[in-house]
Amino acid sequence: MRFNAQQRGPHFYVNAVIECPQIQRPSVITFLLDTGCSVTTLLPFDVMRLNIPWRSLAQDRPVGTGRGMAIPRILPNVTIRIPGNAGLFNHERVWIGNIFGRIHTMDPTFQCDPYSLLGMDFLLSFKKWKIHNTYATLET
Repeated sequence: MRFNAQQRGPHFYVNAVIECPQIQRPSVITFLLDTGCSVTTLLPFDVMRLNIPWRSLAQDRPVGTGRGMAIPRILPNVTIRIPGNAGLFNHERVWIGNIFGRIHTMDPTFQCDPYSLLGMDFLLSFKKWKIHNTYATLET
């Protein structure tokens, strides 16, 4: 399977649909593919845009970020799906997805880049993955 990843400078971005009980309807988020991020994380722009009740979520333990230590909150029961293609020749449209028991959300006042982070907890759910020039391949 493969999905398209947009390259901007040295980084790759993907559009994904996110669903969970705390979000009123499935929503599209642009995620930065971040191999340095252990847990998929919604950053302030998306937390505010999706009206996630951040203060009512349970706190996780402190984590180190590029901007210093932070205390994320846990968003439970999240599904993230990315449109992709399967097959060598017919490139059938499929959804590549993962169900997470939890992901992180950052405080809406946390100063950082605007793109949420698709972390290793997503990528490691596949046997093999590789980033190419304009797309990523995932092996199930």
